[in-house]
Amino acid sequence: MRLLTHNFLKCNEENCTGGYPLQIKLDDTSSENVKILEQDFNKEFVKNVLSKVDYDVLYNTAKQFGISLLFSYTSQHLEDEGFLNSIHHALFKIHIMEGSLICPQCHVSFPIKDGIPNMLKGN
Repeated sequence: MRLLTHNFLKCNEENCTGGYPLQIKLDDTSSENVKILEQDFNKEFVKNVLSKVDYDVLYNTAKQFGISLLFSYTSQHLEDEGFLNSIHHALFKIHIMEGSLICPQCHVSFPIKDGIPNMLKGN
């Protein structure tokens, strides 16, 4: 699961309100739980996607995985290839392979297996 995917997921339990953002919990500290997979960089695509994500959520999630992003950005940053490359890295290269997504409101856990979050199997 890419951090891009994580940015859009929320709890889907029937009586849950406020289940966003989901917290990522890794099964253990194994390096196999998080992989960095190469992805071609496209400046215009990254700028377009960035306009659709919740940047605060991305910033905090990236920090959890040791990725440094600017605390906030301006329109000037959208012309800075270094900034856009760091966003590209966080959104597209980081893949959570094994773990779970935990709702901050109702604490339901959704498993991530082989990089795929299962939002139907909350427990």
